[in-house]
Amino acid sequence: VDGINLTYAGLIPTIQRSMLSKDVDALQPHIRAFVERVVTFTTCPECGGSRLNEAARSSKIEGKNIADVCAMQISDLADWVRGLDEPSVAPLLTGLQHLLDSFAEIGLGYLSLDRPSGTLSGGEAQRTKMIRHLGSSLTDVTYVFDEPTIGLHPHDIERMNDLLLQLRDKGNTVLVVEHKPETIEVADHVVDLGPGAGTEGGTVCFAGTVQGLRGSETTTGRHLGDRAALKESVRAPSGTLEVRGASTNNLQDVDVDVPLGVLCVITGVAGSGKSSLIHGSVSGRDSVVVIDQGAIRGSRRSNPATYTGLLDPIRKA
Repeated sequence: VDGINLTYAGLIPTIQRSMLSKDVDALQPHIRAFVERVVTFTTCPECGGSRLNEAARSSKIEGKNIADVCAMQISDLADWVRGLDEPSVAPLLTGLQHLLDSFAEIGLGYLSLDRPSGTLSGGEAQRTKMIRHLGSSLTDVTYVFDEPTIGLHPHDIERMNDLLLQLRDKGNTVLVVEHKPETIEVADHVVDLGPGAGTEGGTVCFAGTVQGLRGSETTTGRHLGDRAALKESVRAPSGTLEVRGASTNNLQDVDVDVPLGVLCVITGVAGSGKSSLIHGSVSGRDSVVVIDQGAIRGSRRSNPATYTGLLDPIRKA
């Protein structure tokens, strides 16, 4: 053009680079809708979805290549690594064993290393992040955890506490923002903020030991010993919402009848498939409204008043 050589990428390379090479979940909603309409995603028959070339797949240790090893359940993989005897890489094997055992200790031994990050539950993701730091040799570091027990079963909270204490015992400072009594109990020092929220908050109500907090008259101190009472009579359901053959993520062809017209709780240890069941089989139906902890979507001028519909009648008036 006018004596200058210009290179034009071309339509197909542009679409491949801007849409197909990216993670579908990370795309903007309107682009994702387009991609899902025109593109079919399948597992590569050559590598079986491992994304490894022939040379990498042909390198094997005791008959297993890196893809086979990553597909193993972590608890089985830890035993496999323990059985390897190779003095030339002994320090590497020791480090691997420690990390894999940490997965099992924190209750994630059922995962495999090739599981996509997007399919991990909130509790699984947070514990995976902790393992990354457990394996590091750093000391004198301050770790800040913001409610690490969100979505965790009491059985898992105990394991989370053990990890927090392990991090501390390596010579680190651990700061935890937390509501759960089980985690507050293991603290060496507690700072209680309050007394209320918003303009009512912002003052230190108590600082000291857990025992001292329990004896203080603060809101948190009073609730440490409280246990909720169970209902004596429960409401009869008005019908059922049928779920058949649910198999999202780790669900194994599950059939469930969810009672309607009552308060129904789905519980179980972290990673047992609770969110997969609800988001995969219930949330897409008519007259089902999902309220989760995701950010409120909208324009940069959105606020709670516009989102809740409060502003509409005010504007009209």
